[in-house]
Amino acid sequence: MRGPDVTPEQLAEIEARAEAATPGPWEPAAHSHGADGCRCLSHDDEPVGWLIETPASLDCGELTAKKNASGKKNDFNREFSSCDDLSPLMTYADAEFFASARTDVPALVAEIRRLRAALDATQ
Repeated sequence: MRGPDVTPEQLAEIEARAEAATPGPWEPAAHSHGADGCRCLSHDDEPVGWLIETPASLDCGELTAKKNASGKKNDFNREFSSCDDLSPLMTYADAEFFASARTDVPALVAEIRRLRAALDATQ
């Protein structure tokens, strides 16, 4: 069964999003600190949540300051005050998927372009 075709416009949009993202490598990182009263993981615990670590990642305090400086509020219309307000934690499998997408998506776009060029050359 053949799925829906990805149009050239959609492929260009996917590629543009990948190019605009922070360069890799991205890695799943265990959420583990005690800043601002966060108690999700002590040094003896197994990770209960994961974040994505990138070369441009900010620590909790830097991100909190940056969000507050922008004047943005969270979903409860409060200033950001801790890591728990900044981003949801995810399972390791989800974090690994997101982190891998940083290299997987450009590779898939390149493969689609290569296959389409080969198909065009045979016609």
